[in-house]
Amino acid sequence: MRWLKFAIACYLVIVFQTGFLSVLFPNDIRPFLPIILANIVALSWPVEYALLGVWLIGLSVDLTSIVPPGVSAFCFGVYCLFVLAIRPVLFLESPFAYAVTASLGVIIFYLCYGLIGLISNVVILPVGLTGILGQCISTGLVAGAIGQAIYKRFASKNRRMISM
Repeated sequence: MRWLKFAIACYLVIVFQTGFLSVLFPNDIRPFLPIILANIVALSWPVEYALLGVWLIGLSVDLTSIVPPGVSAFCFGVYCLFVLAIRPVLFLESPFAYAVTASLGVIIFYLCYGLIGLISNVVILPVGLTGILGQCISTGLVAGAIGQAIYKRFASKNRRMISM
């Protein structure tokens, strides 16, 4: 049942990111919703499921963009490994933890994406430093608000699963 809810949430996030947010926000301040969903999954699911879930989010981002399949999935996987490494020292009850990790997620995604673009022939999307910083700030703000509500709703029931 968890994976069905996850698939529906992933689908809605991708549709909302590609269809609705592109109309509401300019590119420089548009929140990166797949990073927010990946952040929630990485912070609240057990380790073995979190990595698979975040990788699937990255794969769904690959399927809706012009980059070759696997690039975004790899970047999301690197981000998930980073979050899983720092998760034991975070206070998950605080919205600040969700905001900081989501903001760092945008930076890690674009750093990883840029390194892959330098190494291979991957098309690099035209996002400048101001666009990355704007997305970083807006993603952090939205992740802080959403992450706190999600944590109170779902993760408090499964505290023994989170502490693994």
